Amino acid sequence: MAQCTREQVNRWNAKLSNGFRLDLERFIVWNDKVATRSIELPDGKVLKADIGWTEVREEPRLGCFYQKTIGMMPRLSLSLWTPSSTPGMWCSRGLGAVVKITDNIYQKRNWNELAKFTAEWDEKRLLEEAKKHMAELQNDVVA
Repeated sequence: MAQCTREQVNRWNAKLSNGFRLDLERFIVWNDKVATRSIELPDGKVLKADIGWTEVREEPRLGCFYQKTIGMMPRLSLSLWTPSSTPGMWCSRGLGAVVKITDNIYQKRNWNELAKFTAEWDEKRLLEEAKKHMAELQNDVVA
């Protein structure tokens, strides 16, 4: 379990743009720094956008299950949340949508690099991207 001070969180959040903030729960539990933003929609739902890292692996060799990690790539994850029948509880359908935001591969996770991507994703652009992926965001079946 990760630990941090309020001062560290404030410093990390200061590097983010467009309303993104450190997902503190994810950092504390998984030691994974992810920038997150929630946008309330007119129909009462919430669009959640996360910018984080994903591993880039080499292509598997024939007959080999091991894939070597060759780097990290930033990605945008979108999910649509709906209030449930239990007050204060929310639910999401399926796995949401994952959007590739760059072709650059980084050697390690870097918060400063990740923070730069939040400047490119304002509310308008996030909503436009969500519309492109609405079928995935509302899919009950995980395939």
